[in-house]
Amino acid sequence: MKKLKNLYKISELIIKEMNGLLSGNEKDMLHKWLKNNPDSIELYKKLQDKQFLSHRIESYSNYNSIKAWQNVEHRISEKVITKRLKPAEYLKIAAAILIPLLIASSIFIYKKTSYNNKITEASFIQDIKPGCKKAELTLSTGKKIVLNSNQSKIKIKDEAGTKIINTNIFLLYSLDESKDKNQKVVYNSIKTPKGGEYSIKLSDGTKVWLNAATTLIYPVAFRDSIRNVSLEGEAYFEVAENKEKPFVVTTENIDIIVLGTSFNISSYNDDDMFATTLVEGKVKINTNNNKYNLKPGQHFSLIKSSSETNIKEVNTELYTTWKDGNFIFENETLESILKQFSRWYNFTSYFKYEELKLYEFSGNLSRYKSPQKLFDMIEQISDVRFEIIGNELRISKYISKN
Repeated sequence: MKKLKNLYKISELIIKEMNGLLSGNEKDMLHKWLKNNPDSIELYKKLQDKQFLSHRIESYSNYNSIKAWQNVEHRISEKVITKRLKPAEYLKIAAAILIPLLIASSIFIYKKTSYNNKITEASFIQDIKPGCKKAELTLSTGKKIVLNSNQSKIKIKDEAGTKIINTNIFLLYSLDESKDKNQKVVYNSIKTPKGGEYSIKLSDGTKVWLNAATTLIYPVAFRDSIRNVSLEGEAYFEVAENKEKPFVVTTENIDIIVLGTSFNISSYNDDDMFATTLVEGKVKINTNNNKYNLKPGQHFSLIKSSSETNIKEVNTELYTTWKDGNFIFENETLESILKQFSRWYNFTSYFKYEELKLYEFSGNLSRYKSPQKLFDMIEQISDVRFEIIGNELRISKYISKN
């Protein structure tokens, strides 16, 4: 499927070239592809011919390019199962993908240039700033401390025989073994706002990465027989192994029990779905009604309103690369994409048309860059239009005024 994905990437490059948006590196990539695929040069020249495009625009005016890509991908996936595709067949696929995608995109390019006097500018996006490393720590006394990336190895306080140090990488809890182990259990909490993220290393060595709008409540030192923490939001855990003390993450109505493992949990109160993805190790999931065991590479989801559950094999990177600074989407709805964006970029979303929520897109983006580029590409290959007013992103459709 790698070659197939490359064809989709090439189609994006040609779209950008037609709009004058191609960078130097992207030009080199496109020219290299043409050089290595001489049989595709004729196709490429046709796609540069405005007359060729204009003749076919009307028949594609209602064309759903994303759906087309998914249909082609599905058909080819079935074919790959039975036999290996020949190079010539890939050229046919290139035409099947590139022409519809480009013509669908050209509808908007063409109409913007040909009917500029009849329509207003399609959209306007103000600069949306990405989130950064920031959080608020609440000590057992109730004292609140603001955390950010500008603080470098700052000692905060000793609590219950545990040293707390804020570094550039982690909020670090270090257990002092010389202190009385019979001290009472006290709790701290760390909360990231919208547009914030932080990472913490608990006193047992467990590492936790907190996504935006997330709260973690935890003991300063794990003195009980179970290492129990509470989560609201999204976090990635690398749990330190301790067979004598299971690690339990408690969310809304669900407990996840582990010994030593790496997994992601998404449990926002304003989401109807709870989800966890296991990268390595084993976890047990206890809901109000059932118990489930997950294996590495599996994704568990629960729809809260209906109690419907599902376990499936997945590419775990789709659910975990946020902690490494990236968004990756694969056939994900626009509603889901923008829900994630709204937490990280700190804006609200308003859909003018409900059906737009169900549009599906694939792509990737650095979390530390503006989403403008992704919005631009979505506008080029679909009828979606974006506009931000104040702190609200408004999503509407391109409608011809002909």
